[in-house]
Amino acid sequence: MKYDLVIFDLDGTLLDTSKSITKTVNSAMEELGKKQYSIDECVKFVGGGVSGLARNILGKEKYTDVTNEEMEKVIRKYYDIYFDYGVEPYEGIPELLDFLTENNIKKGIVTNKDHETALSAVEKKLSKWRFDGIFGSDEKEYPNKPNPYNVDRMAQNLDVPKDRILFVGDMLVDVNTAKNAGVDIVYCKWGFGEVKGETGINEDVKVSDVQEIIKKIFKDENLTAEEVVSREKRKRSSLGRAFTRITNSILAIILVLLIQMFYLGNYVIPTGSMEPTIAVKDRVFANMIKYRFEAPKVGQIIAFKEPVTNKMMYTKR
Repeated sequence: MKYDLVIFDLDGTLLDTSKSITKTVNSAMEELGKKQYSIDECVKFVGGGVSGLARNILGKEKYTDVTNEEMEKVIRKYYDIYFDYGVEPYEGIPELLDFLTENNIKKGIVTNKDHETALSAVEKKLSKWRFDGIFGSDEKEYPNKPNPYNVDRMAQNLDVPKDRILFVGDMLVDVNTAKNAGVDIVYCKWGFGEVKGETGINEDVKVSDVQEIIKKIFKDENLTAEEVVSREKRKRSSLGRAFTRITNSILAIILVLLIQMFYLGNYVIPTGSMEPTIAVKDRVFANMIKYRFEAPKVGQIIAFKEPVTNKMMYTKR
């Protein structure tokens, strides 16, 4: 495999948060007495977290009766309320995360979404999967994307070299983050960047579905994405069958040992006292349970430890 760590953006990449953003923006605008926006219009304001939403709205509308700080404060209030409103993973994302987990590829998130809100969103919508690192925005402590600070921090924390990291995002800021960090990038066409009409992004890094991401994780470019997935499933199936055979063999050995210890004794005759019925070195199996519940009868052959040292097995009629 080509990568040991895949770092994701969150909004617009893993999660479709367009309804949440729209609800947040319009609730804030209603409180401020400003105009309402469609989903596409709200998505075009995305970039730079909550402060970016306020900055982008004011940049478009040129409002003079509200400051950036005032609008940001109101937006943040509703942002905390509606952070999971209508939010769902994009099509194919669960399968992609399953695939990474099954192949022991580390997963991380670097987002400009407020750090605590990002943690809450992941807990609400992506709790099935374990992420090896989640870094959201905390502008008082460290810079946002496209600064590579959080990518560098995650690479260091997880001890993964840069050439083994793939960044998956949906906006130009993600492309620039990957460039600044010196890691490979995948640009998801299902995200917000396409809605915003972003330009200047190399077509070679764009993907239309998660199968194309899976293909990029592997070095063999001669295979289609479906062939790559099929190949990995076959490998896992073969390993699974081998593991099952080994497990069954171990269980069988344990079962035989338990039977010999507690139910069916396996003994070799050491002397000729039972000849000609039983010869020296004959092997016999003895029921170790029966005489716990009834006394032996005349004529039956029994096996028992001699009563002095309690070490040697005797076989007598």
